Amino acid sequence: MATKIVENITANDIELKDLGITILAGNTYDLSSKPKSVIANSNNLAQQLGTGNLVVQKDPGATPIEYYTTVEAIRALMDFHETMPKSTDSVKIAVHASAKPTNTSTGIPFNTHWTGAGDDVTNHVLGDGPMAFITNEVGVATKSVDVEFDPLFGKVFILHGYIGFDSAGGGDYISATAVARATVLQQFVDLDFVIDNHKVKIASGGPGTGTHGFGGTPTLVPNLTLTGHWNYSDIHGLTPSLDQTGAYDIYDIEVEVDRLMNKIPVFGDNHVTMSLEASDHSELAPGYYIKVTTHNVSNTAWRAWFFVEMYRERSVNQNF
Repeated sequence: MATKIVENITANDIELKDLGITILAGNTYDLSSKPKSVIANSNNLAQQLGTGNLVVQKDPGATPIEYYTTVEAIRALMDFHETMPKSTDSVKIAVHASAKPTNTSTGIPFNTHWTGAGDDVTNHVLGDGPMAFITNEVGVATKSVDVEFDPLFGKVFILHGYIGFDSAGGGDYISATAVARATVLQQFVDLDFVIDNHKVKIASGGPGTGTHGFGGTPTLVPNLTLTGHWNYSDIHGLTPSLDQTGAYDIYDIEVEVDRLMNKIPVFGDNHVTMSLEASDHSELAPGYYIKVTTHNVSNTAWRAWFFVEMYRERSVNQNF
């Protein structure tokens, strides 16, 4: 696996706002914890690599340290790799690009996993959540099932989705969204925050002058316009953005973050499942879940079921 050690070779700190991190002058930062999709969409990182202010080390243990060219650096950070062993054609090279992530601390690839249910996050039982099966009824316009994965079992990346249905009527459809759960707050100790339009922010008077404190691990919601109240980095952790230029917000309500499926039409019977494929995986961050909803426009009785192909660090409860 290619290194993702980025080095700031300038005399100034470099802030990558859309990644929520700051790389100090003359220091390095390991981007291995960042999903490939996040790295790929970082305009700040691309700009700094292009100007040469940031460079990527080929082998941090080598002496002297060698660096990738800009193009090589982007390929390394995207974890693009090719296997070129056996080919049935003596002229052509067999090439295969893999999207499967690898545990950066152990080097062990994630498990490929198909599931029709999430986890029981209350009792911490992997794969024992409610089945992604919905029975629609006359007189009921919508029904939903929530699919959530317990962060106790490691990271989760969604790759493909599959749906099946029977007796669907004209106009019926299915949608799926990624939802960030509300951050749990309390009003007893460490009251450092206030709520502004459902967003949690630091109290203007400083620590102890607010109305709320965290009651659990906060759920970070990306702020696409970089006007958020919070930043996060592996070095500094969660820090408030006092000038409201942060990469994240924290909410006291549930927030729809991504529309995974939008009004997929269904009609009649499809018992072999319809595949909805993506070219890359998407991380389902801690505190997020998938809400699958059927819309019974025909006002009839019909059924739908779902399962996903995913990568996850663990696929069984036991530790071996």
